[in-house]
Amino acid sequence: MKLSPCGAGLHVREVQCAEALKAALPEKWYAYSNLELVLGRGITREVDLVIVADHYIFVIDVKDWYGTVESREGNWFQNGKDRGGSPVKKIAEIQRKVFEKLQGHLKSRKDTRELSVPRVIGLVLMAGRSDCSGISDLEKDNVLD
Repeated sequence: MKLSPCGAGLHVREVQCAEALKAALPEKWYAYSNLELVLGRGITREVDLVIVADHYIFVIDVKDWYGTVESREGNWFQNGKDRGGSPVKKIAEIQRKVFEKLQGHLKSRKDTRELSVPRVIGLVLMAGRSDCSGISDLEKDNVLD
């Protein structure tokens, strides 16, 4: 996979994860790290990794967390400490906006109108050694650990 750093790049602890993905995924795929996406008027979101594959686009939030990770009442906790709102919820919102923008752009152009819109998949990638068994069943499908 080809990896292009954008912005300030990945946090130093997340670089190892990106390099492992670069080595493991197909060479023809592209990835962009620390990409600032404009999702609407005055709405920007930073995404750790965006991977463009054959028929998919993956938007990924990388978490280099260690220890016990659990979700409660919409927040995530690491070793009992509240780390804020669910990254699964955040990445799902970004996923939806990216799909809408991409669909609108493709359908607005005569030369791309008939093309199918790639599926956009939002994931949280746990790069550290963590126990994610405390994450709710509703979120587990979007978490790779």
